[in-house]
Amino acid sequence: MTTATLPTVFGDRHAGFAGLIDHADEQDGIRGWILRIHQPNRPVQWCLMAGDDAILSGLADAVRQDISAALGREARCTLHIAWTQLTARAFGTIARLPPSAKLRLILVETGEEVQWAVPRPTVGWLSRAVERCGRPEEGAEARAIPSAPPGLPSSRDFESRGLAADGRSAIPAPPAGRITDDAGAGSASDLRAVTPAGRVATTVPASYVVEGREGRPEVGIAFEHLFVVDGTLCAAGWMIGAETVEFRIGEDLAPPSLIVVLDRPDVASGYGIPAERARGFVAVWLAPRPPAILFATAGSDLQASLGLRPFSDGAERQATDLLRAHPAFAAAVLRGARAHPAWLRLAAGVLQETPEEFKEARGFIEQAKAVPNIGGMLIGWSFHVPPCEVVVLTDDGVMRSLDEASRWTRDDITAGFGAEFGAFTYDAGYLVALHAPVRATGRVCLVAIVETGAYVIARAAWETAPADAVSFARWAFELPTPAYTFSDRLAAHDAPLIERLIKRRNEGLRYARSDVLAFGQPNPDPHCSLIIPVYGRYDFARHQLLSFAEDAFIRSKCEIVYVLDDPRLADAFVGEADAFVRLYDVPFRIVVGSVNRGFSGATNLGARLGAAPRLLLLNSDVIPLAAGWLERMCETLDGSETVGAVGARLLYPNGSLQHEGMDFEWEPQLDAYVNKHPGMGYPPDPVDCRPRRCEAVTGACLLIRRAEFEAVGMLDEEFLIGDFEDSDLCLKLRERGRDIVLFRDLVLVHLERQSLSLTGETLFRDRVVRYNAWRHQRRWGGLIARNQESERGSHA
Repeated sequence: MTTATLPTVFGDRHAGFAGLIDHADEQDGIRGWILRIHQPNRPVQWCLMAGDDAILSGLADAVRQDISAALGREARCTLHIAWTQLTARAFGTIARLPPSAKLRLILVETGEEVQWAVPRPTVGWLSRAVERCGRPEEGAEARAIPSAPPGLPSSRDFESRGLAADGRSAIPAPPAGRITDDAGAGSASDLRAVTPAGRVATTVPASYVVEGREGRPEVGIAFEHLFVVDGTLCAAGWMIGAETVEFRIGEDLAPPSLIVVLDRPDVASGYGIPAERARGFVAVWLAPRPPAILFATAGSDLQASLGLRPFSDGAERQATDLLRAHPAFAAAVLRGARAHPAWLRLAAGVLQETPEEFKEARGFIEQAKAVPNIGGMLIGWSFHVPPCEVVVLTDDGVMRSLDEASRWTRDDITAGFGAEFGAFTYDAGYLVALHAPVRATGRVCLVAIVETGAYVIARAAWETAPADAVSFARWAFELPTPAYTFSDRLAAHDAPLIERLIKRRNEGLRYARSDVLAFGQPNPDPHCSLIIPVYGRYDFARHQLLSFAEDAFIRSKCEIVYVLDDPRLADAFVGEADAFVRLYDVPFRIVVGSVNRGFSGATNLGARLGAAPRLLLLNSDVIPLAAGWLERMCETLDGSETVGAVGARLLYPNGSLQHEGMDFEWEPQLDAYVNKHPGMGYPPDPVDCRPRRCEAVTGACLLIRRAEFEAVGMLDEEFLIGDFEDSDLCLKLRERGRDIVLFRDLVLVHLERQSLSLTGETLFRDRVVRYNAWRHQRRWGGLIARNQESERGSHA
């Protein structure tokens, strides 16, 4: 190749740099210029790339007369790459690349590529050029640093280079590139170096700069590691003659998210300097986009830089090595990288048990259960002496501080450890949930974090928790925490896991099979669809159908949809359905579900299959006392666009009041507004034929327009077992400006709970109510409070 005849081009004067490669020769190497436009006397650092691999770096620092003359001031911008500068490591990299790969020259500070005015050479061309000039001698790099730690220049480097006018000597950085070890691809033997202790080192600094006087190093800095893990940047290295290191990206300061400064006796020994003058550092940047180029400065404006090419091979291994070698770095990661599971996972893999002299924390895991890909819950005891912190950490990299646990006093722990640890043993009991996917086959541990390291104080293998939301809640709600703290515990621990289990179950229900069976001749154009879930007992259908048979409006204008939400009853109910039709002459359909969906799910399924523009939500144990009730409810709904839902008075079988509208009352023990039925259990007041407005009506008998029911998302299927769905529906309607009204003279009997074998134990039932109240309050607490404040204001 020959020198190009193209004229010199400076490029855009408003940009930071300009340059051109105008000569490439197999004997003479590569020549050109790179200019920092606004500071032409400040040298520019470059990096020669073969494909995506860095093989050589240096400075364009000599004065170039033609550029200087054009600018009218000195320009230190001459670029000259001689083949004798290539190291054995660089040649090993070249040998591994395809011959057709092109050479590139990039600016270290910006990552921009310098343009070629001559055809760009290939790796094959470069290989021939190097062969003509002779390969670097094997092991030359290692022998050049006999008395220093791996890759560090010895005092002989100062003597051979001579001194500058001010008596100082600058040692430039070696080629930037990947850190290679014995197991790496290609020729790695030339990277081996012997430490002062005689051990073979497997890595060398990828970039370093050292300045000295009279053969002694005074200040320096090096990168030994620079890699990306899980989108985060990690840099590690050492510095001489400085206590702190300053990082920059381009011209901007780039303080790391976390940094640990360490002793480096190996560096001090290698250079023959006092131990306090050599320090190591490990830094991590948790920003979402790692920079392409990172600069580090220590001491008197000394700068080392390395062009980063993110690569996965070996990155996690390097991170693991750093975490294992430096316990203080592992502690810093656990404190500062909690949103980065990859780092936490790597740290979990290297943590050791507490040393015998460790007195800052004690703990034990009594039970640990997890649902795969959902999360887990632990219970046990622990205490610690500040500033120590104890966290839960899984081998997946899921972590949570026990400062966030639900706590209570454990008399047994206070008795056992109080004499030694005193008041620190109070509130030793803990319950904590992990709200991130975990492997049920993995392990979980308690980790004590102090400034100097992080240590495991307890380990346990996960047991498998129930994957069904109700079964999981039954297990979790029995874990022994004080009742008065349950509401706080619920929000912080149990509820997010239960919500995820319910969501997962509902996702699966979308694909569950259901069969629709018709009995009798259905109404082809119904005015209203009666949606009636059936669970536990189906014999109430006899009583309902008997009442419906005597109601001309229902017989002629409505359709009846029974949703069998209990597959155990399918054969029995379907087996008697023909007899019911013959006996009562009322047609109906049965939707036979393959799984139990709960009240909301079954009602929504029936609503989707109903054909009428109005929907009556009706419990299977609600029996009308007289005909005409549904017709009047439909007339009221149709008569006003502002009416969103219509209800009726419900009585217990003994004639006492069960429901004539709901109010919301604040319940301090639940820390929530709860549904209340005014007058429940008392004799009903005299009837009043006029509909009255109320805050909500029960879903046991509720009329609504289909379009509005669908617009508000139907019944919420994410309450546990069954509570608050009806008030939630009414509040969604009120949020849209609709009124909820109820007829006190339309009377039906409600055999409440007789159709359900609800949940069993009183404690579990109480905690189900607490869960549903917490969920209802989270969504509607603000609206209820505002509505009640407005109501009080109107009566003032």
